[in-house]
Amino acid sequence: MPNQSQQRTQPLRGRSADFRSLGDTTMSSIVFRNAQSSDAASAWALRTEAIRSNCASHYSKEIVDSWSAMPMPTAFGEVLEKEQYVVAEIDGCIVGFAGLKAEAKEVDAVFVTPALVRTGLGKQLLERVESQARQLGFKAVALHASLNSVPFYLRSGYSEIAKGFHSTRSGLSIACVHMEKQLAGIA
Repeated sequence: MPNQSQQRTQPLRGRSADFRSLGDTTMSSIVFRNAQSSDAASAWALRTEAIRSNCASHYSKEIVDSWSAMPMPTAFGEVLEKEQYVVAEIDGCIVGFAGLKAEAKEVDAVFVTPALVRTGLGKQLLERVESQARQLGFKAVALHASLNSVPFYLRSGYSEIAKGFHSTRSGLSIACVHMEKQLAGIA
């Protein structure tokens, strides 16, 4: 039987259909926790799967292929811990993650396994990151929304600042919408 660390490194592909069939039970069985460097491989695999599945409707095949083919940065595990990422797990498998770049006051990423898109998981992850920002005293947070995610962020209270481009850690330039949200109250 694999230990918990080994379970987190299992590929998510092939299990997505299982998550979809669980319905409401899936949402009640999600565990949220702070990311650890040992989550890097699973989080990167989820990111790659989400890009391939969710971004093809808004980006060319060439962009999606380049974006999703980027190798995991060596320091990604450190980034998960340093930039205050939170992960969502079901049965020891990461099904979503989100992060906050505290120095830049930016939401860094919100990724959800394709089988759980539009279940509320992304919103729960985003709310946790926004809560962290409030705890740090931020009055607002910004982000660079992929074109496919703009409606999600608009529904979550973000405003469009400008259309533009975002350079990934690997140097790929991707069309995005720069957005911002004013944070009310404290966490």
